[in-house]
Amino acid sequence: MAANYAKFGLDANQPIDSRGNIARRLQNPDWIVNSGAHWLRLNFVLPNTGFLDRYDTIVNSFTGRDMKIYATIGHDAIRDNWLGDKLRDPSSSDAEGWIRAYAERFKQIVDRYQGKIFVYEAINEPNGWQGGDRALIHPRWFATLMNTLYRTIHPRERGIHLISGPLEATWVNNNEGAEYLRKVYLAGSWSPGTIPWDGIGYHLYLGEDPASPRGTPGSIDAGDIRQSYHAFMNKLWGVMNYYDPQTRHLIFVSEFGWSSDLGEDYQARQNALGMELLASDDRVAVASLFCAEDFSKKYGLYTEGMGSPKRAFATFRQTMQTRAPVRSRQVDLRALEGPVNVPVVQPPGGGAQWAVGPGLMRHPVQRRLVILLPPYDDGRWARAVLDAGYFGQGGVTLCWSPGEAGLTIAGEERIVLVVNPAEWSTPDGSLVPWFRRNTPGVKVREETFLTPRALADWLRATPNPFTGAQ
Repeated sequence: MAANYAKFGLDANQPIDSRGNIARRLQNPDWIVNSGAHWLRLNFVLPNTGFLDRYDTIVNSFTGRDMKIYATIGHDAIRDNWLGDKLRDPSSSDAEGWIRAYAERFKQIVDRYQGKIFVYEAINEPNGWQGGDRALIHPRWFATLMNTLYRTIHPRERGIHLISGPLEATWVNNNEGAEYLRKVYLAGSWSPGTIPWDGIGYHLYLGEDPASPRGTPGSIDAGDIRQSYHAFMNKLWGVMNYYDPQTRHLIFVSEFGWSSDLGEDYQARQNALGMELLASDDRVAVASLFCAEDFSKKYGLYTEGMGSPKRAFATFRQTMQTRAPVRSRQVDLRALEGPVNVPVVQPPGGGAQWAVGPGLMRHPVQRRLVILLPPYDDGRWARAVLDAGYFGQGGVTLCWSPGEAGLTIAGEERIVLVVNPAEWSTPDGSLVPWFRRNTPGVKVREETFLTPRALADWLRATPNPFTGAQ
């Protein structure tokens, strides 16, 4: 596999202070642009939406310098409706209301930056305790939150990607993020191909404890860090593929890095090792180094107050200039997703080692069958398909958006059955011209039915409803 260093970005730390002032490191883009990073991870911190004008300035200044924006919309984006402990308890009566408010704030941000930001990450480290005695968000509510977000912002229709809230995986919690994700899949009860995100967010911190013995995730030995990296990523990847077989989703490592507590040489050396591992792993779509500037913790490429660049800055910049010197603000969404085909993995909880890892993936030609239902379906047309027994057969997908129906991914053949095309109010009552113009290569068959029951009867009587698609 080829090492891809163009996937690397840099976390911007907190962009504005409590008074709404833009952080010094973001007032002048040169501080971060000169690092060579291709992405800026931008965390939206909003006491209210009146502060979005500060983010207009930040987004415009960095996209104007050919940097892509990786937007994180966490609970800090809705500080005027503080999360607190509302989502820790699976039976919370306040959870659904807060999730709806969060999704609406998320949509406001997406609407505002249409055409400028193409990748959005949901709430930060949902499995982290964050001041409590258990996960900030119970798996039940995280599944609900991602469902609500996906239905609210329709990412595929907009030409953007929605990434799951990044899971905290550290040498301290021994990759607890993978186990949390397993519980989320169980809570969501999704069928393969219907997961409400376009990638898995992940925070990966390894090898930071000089007191940890060799062979453990905390060990600072380079060989142990390599071994722990593969163990952590393999387990996460195994969970993803067990619950979403042949997933098209990749991993978005929106935080990784080392502090300079053990010296600037140590930090620079370990950052370079982490970049090598991530660049060479084609399960990873994007990776953001944490972070631009030291704060109470010394993870930055610059000392606190942007006093001076550290040795890690020089190493990062030299690596990027050598391995990925050309930067573009354009985002190739196809490069941010699979599909990938992996060996069969063992069920979670089994004793066998995860049989997956870098270099084991293939990119086969796959067929995806899609039924595009009428735009004003109140659920009866979808129920008709389910009653006919077509849910999940051969990877059949139900959707209500032509854009989503026709959006193919690398190595995929897509066939769309359009139900009642005239209801889309096209000039000639057909969606075929729209698909030919916007999603060339997608095969289309159109059929019209007076009632949902007529659709169900036709599906039962038709061995292959996709035959004849052109």
